[in-house]
Amino acid sequence: MSALSGYNVLFNFYEAQTMSIAGFTGSILAPYAYVTGTYGAINGTVVAKDWSGTTEFHNVPFVDVRTSAPVPEPGTMIMLSSGLVGLAALKRRTKKKAL
Repeated sequence: MSALSGYNVLFNFYEAQTMSIAGFTGSILAPYAYVTGTYGAINGTVVAKDWSGTTEFHNVPFVDVRTSAPVPEPGTMIMLSSGLVGLAALKRRTKKKAL
C-alpha cells in the first residue's frame, strides 16, 4: 500500500517533455510529455501527450475537493438588473412629480 493512498494528490509536471514512470498512487498532469511506463501499476489518472509501455492502469479519477462560492445563475442576474432599473425609474418619476 502506498504512502499516498487515501490522499488526493496531483503531480503537476506542466513543463516536462519526457517522463519514465514506474508504479505509483496519485494523478499526473504532464500535457506536453511523452510518457513511458516501465512496470508496476498506476492508481490514479495520467494526462500526457503520448503514452507507451506495459504499466497497468487502475483509473482513479482526480476529484477536486476545494470549496468554492456558487456562481449566480443568469436568471438571478437578470432579476437583479430589472429591479435596479425599476428602482431608478421610480426614483426619476417621483423626482419629476415633486417639481
